[in-house]
Amino acid sequence: MKKRFISLFLTMCIVFNLISTIVIAADNTLYALPSKTDFVMDEKPISVTQAYNVNGNNYLQLRAIAELLNGTAA
Repeated sequence: MKKRFISLFLTMCIVFNLISTIVIAADNTLYALPSKTDFVMDEKPISVTQAYNVNGNNYLQLRAIAELLNGTAA
């Protein structure tokens, strides 16, 4: 009887910890929103469509940077 009670108690503790972790993770969700980012390269304006705004910061995909540098000295 004691073993069943202890195993049930431990199982409930694990489940409650998992539920609280899931709730905390759901509250801290970040969203990547597409953003229009413009650069000047070789004195020419360039617009990047593969840019994202995450939590107020702009991020570019590595592929977009490689496409910008393709054919340049860099």
